[in-house]
Amino acid sequence: MSGRVALVAAAAAVAAFAVLCPALAVDDSPSYLGPGRSWATGNGLREDGRPLESRLPLYPLALGVVIRLFGDAPVTFSLLNATCHVAAVMLARAVLRRRLDAATADLASAAALLYPPLLTSTGLVLQESFLALLLSAFFYSLWRAVESGAAGWIAAAGAALGLSGLAKVTSLPLAVPAAVLVALGPPPAPRVPSGARPAARAGIFIVSVFLVLLPWAVRNHRVLGRLEVTNSNGGHTFLGGTVSNTITDWTALPEYVAARQEWIDGARSSHPVLEHYLYLVACRRIAAAPGRWLGLVLERTGRFMLPARHWLVAVGWARMGTFPTWYLGLTAINVALFAGTAWLVVLAVRQRDAPLLVGPLIVFGTQAVYAVTYASPRYGVTIGPVLMAAAVLAIVAPPAPGASER
Repeated sequence: MSGRVALVAAAAAVAAFAVLCPALAVDDSPSYLGPGRSWATGNGLREDGRPLESRLPLYPLALGVVIRLFGDAPVTFSLLNATCHVAAVMLARAVLRRRLDAATADLASAAALLYPPLLTSTGLVLQESFLALLLSAFFYSLWRAVESGAAGWIAAAGAALGLSGLAKVTSLPLAVPAAVLVALGPPPAPRVPSGARPAARAGIFIVSVFLVLLPWAVRNHRVLGRLEVTNSNGGHTFLGGTVSNTITDWTALPEYVAARQEWIDGARSSHPVLEHYLYLVACRRIAAAPGRWLGLVLERTGRFMLPARHWLVAVGWARMGTFPTWYLGLTAINVALFAGTAWLVVLAVRQRDAPLLVGPLIVFGTQAVYAVTYASPRYGVTIGPVLMAAAVLAIVAPPAPGASER
C-alpha cells in the first residue's frame, strides 16, 4: 500500500509542477510550435509557409492536437509533457512488474517520476519527454516480443520503434539489433500460432517498422522530391559533431558556413540536397582527423551521462559549465544508473535471459548513436525511464522463471 500511495503522490506532484510551471519556450521550441500551430489552424504541418522539413512530424503534430483541443497556452504544453512523462514511467513500471512485486515497482516508479532531470524537462517546449514515452512503449513491447515470441507483440514493437523514428531518427539504428534479439529469443508457446521461426520473427519486426515510416517517406517524396524519412538538419548536426561538443550558434558555425558556400558555389550540381553534402563533408573531416573525432565521441559519451538541467538554466537557477555539489550528486546517480544497466547485460548473459537485454539495448544503443553524432545532457531524458527500470532490474530482479533449469 505504501508503494501505491507514493506512486499516486508522485504523479500528483508531476501534475502540480506542470500547472505551477507552465512550459517555457527556448531556442528550439519555435521549430516545433510553428508547425504545430499551423496544423491546428488547418494548414497542415508547415514552417514559415513551407511544408515541414526541418523537423520530423510527430511532436509538432502532438502540439497541434493539444492546441486545437485545449488552446495555445504554455500550461497546455507542460501538461502534455507531464502526461508523456507519467505514461513513459508507467510503461517502464509494466516491465518491472514482469519480474518484481507491485510495491517495489511502485516505489521505483515514484522515484522515476520525481527524478529532477526527468521532471523538470516537462517544463520546456521540447520533445524529450515525448520521446521518452515512445521509447518506453518500445521497451515494453519489445520485452513482451522477446519474452513471448508472439507475432502480435513483435509487430507492436516494430510499430513503436517506427513511431519513435517519426519523432527523432536516432532511434532507428536500433532496428537491426532489436530484430536480432527478437529472432534469437525463445520461440512462442505452442498455443501462440505465429512467428515461430527466427527469420519470420525478424521479418515481422522490420516490416512493422517500415510500414509506420512509409507514409512520411512517401509524403517527403511527393512534397520535397526525395524518398526519405530524416529531417533536414541531420547533416548539419553530424558536421557539427566533428567540430565541437559545445556549439551555441549552429547557423554561424564556421565549418557549416564554409560547407554551405561550397555547395552554393558548385557542389550542388552533384549533390542537390544540402544535408546530403554536409554528411559528405563531415565524413571527409573524420577521415582527415580520426583521432580528434574519436576524442569528441568519447567526450560525448561522458556528456550523455550528465543529468539534464536545461529548465533550471532557463529559469536562472543554474548555469551551464558549472558543477555545484547538487549537480555532482545527480551526476553520481546517473553514472550509477548506467553502471547498473551495464551489469544487467552481465546478468542476462549469465542467466541466458534474453528479455533482460532489451533495456541495455535501448540505453546503450541510443547512447552510441548520439556519441557518433552530437550529444546534449537533455538527450538522456529520452531514455530516462528505461534507464532507471533497467538499473532496478539489475539490483533487485530475481532470475526469470525456469532460469535454473536452463
